[in-house]
Amino acid sequence: MSGLEIVASIAGVAAAAIKVSVSMNDLAEELGSAGRDVRYIGNDMAGFSQVSEQWLSVLSVVEST
Repeated sequence: MSGLEIVASIAGVAAAAIKVSVSMNDLAEELGSAGRDVRYIGNDMAGFSQVSEQWLSVLSVVEST
């Protein structure tokens, strides 16, 4: 697997994590107090997405050198 394919895969995972995070926050609002746990998971997914995007930046720099 080339570096470019890895970067593209990470970008796809990060984008999916953002969508899941937004959906989970919407669901948490509908669930009321039971949604607290769902909101925590959504926040974890958002954090995962941010880390993935940082890796994407690092790999892009490495790929270009």
